[in-house]
Amino acid sequence: MEIISDPDKILQRRLHYGDSAVRRMDICVGVYAPSASLGGGLKKAMLSTLSKGVKIRYLIGIRKENLTLCKDLLAMGLSVRHLDGIQANFSVTD
Repeated sequence: MEIISDPDKILQRRLHYGDSAVRRMDICVGVYAPSASLGGGLKKAMLSTLSKGVKIRYLIGIRKENLTLCKDLLAMGLSVRHLDGIQANFSVTD
């Protein structure tokens, strides 16, 4: 397991995992982390991943502060699920 904290490395890794996903990608993020979820080319990468038939599911703490972003994720075709009390950010792909 590797812990990455540099934002540029996180972006590179997320782009890589999107490219290598075959069936699904589960992304678990805290309440405030989703604000960066669609920046830095990630939106384009997620749309590309979706076009390959990969299912993307976001598990996030939905609050009024991130409701607009959650609606944007849904509009892109991602599955969004509420999970209260998330303290870490991670993703799982297969």
